[in-house]
Amino acid sequence: MRRSKQALGRAADPGRAGLPGVIVSSGHAALDTVVCSLGEGIGLTGDSTTAELLCDVEGHVAWLTFNRPESLNSFSPAMLRAARQAIDDAEHDPQIRVVVLTGAGRAFCAGGNVKAMSGNADADKSDQRNSHALAMRLTLALNNFSKPVIAAVNGVAAGAGFELALQADLRIAADTAYLKPAALRLGLVPGDGSVFFLSRLVGTAKANEILLLEQEIRAQEALSLGLFNRVVPASQLRSETAELADALAAKAPLAVAATKRAIKMSVSGNLEAVMDYLQLAVRANRATYDHAEGIAAFRERRVPNFEGR
Repeated sequence: MRRSKQALGRAADPGRAGLPGVIVSSGHAALDTVVCSLGEGIGLTGDSTTAELLCDVEGHVAWLTFNRPESLNSFSPAMLRAARQAIDDAEHDPQIRVVVLTGAGRAFCAGGNVKAMSGNADADKSDQRNSHALAMRLTLALNNFSKPVIAAVNGVAAGAGFELALQADLRIAADTAYLKPAALRLGLVPGDGSVFFLSRLVGTAKANEILLLEQEIRAQEALSLGLFNRVVPASQLRSETAELADALAAKAPLAVAATKRAIKMSVSGNLEAVMDYLQLAVRANRATYDHAEGIAAFRERRVPNFEGR
């Protein structure tokens, strides 16, 4: 089932807390905060002409698209709030099994808004502090998210956008995409997770080289380093990502969540702790409908129909 593109956010209803200017539309469990009228250009901040985060729900997959193409999808407080809320909503919606992050236009995400950083007004400085706090909350929300996250890197992922891409469980990129750390050249520290995630992906020596020298990493090099899982022609990025997301969504959701958690534990935990968790997870999953369905489908030589229970 494919649903039309939607703007994501909390309700403008004075009886509910949340972002101003966003209308509630019911019909998809926890993701009932979507707006179905993209053509009217409903904005998350109440005064913008286009929503800064779009959601396109296709079956069990939620596509979240950063939608500030005029600024290469650089972060704004509204975008970060909406992305955090979308992740929280998807976590509690049993119909959503996979989330895809991507960008509108020619960029995935350029990270922080450098033009806003140059402002001297107290309001500008306050917005920057607020944006960083919101970006850190999004990092934690993604790290704690139990479902698979795919970054479909359609163009440049720079600065905090580079750090955001690293937080995905899988990264598929257009052959024109590239990664670009950018904090040090602005006199800043890469503070949105790359220090943590990059060293785990490529090792400390290569992480030092990438972050301290701020190397631009083109798609094929990123693939060879393990930063991208797949690189495809730009014209095929959407279809290839959809195929990958659908393959993940077809698997047993509870088993996928447990496996994802065990993999994360294995990076920072010890073997005994991981094995203790896996023992509990296996025992719990053996009692699920999905396990029985998987066994029945195997015996009957058919594709299983998992329900997440």
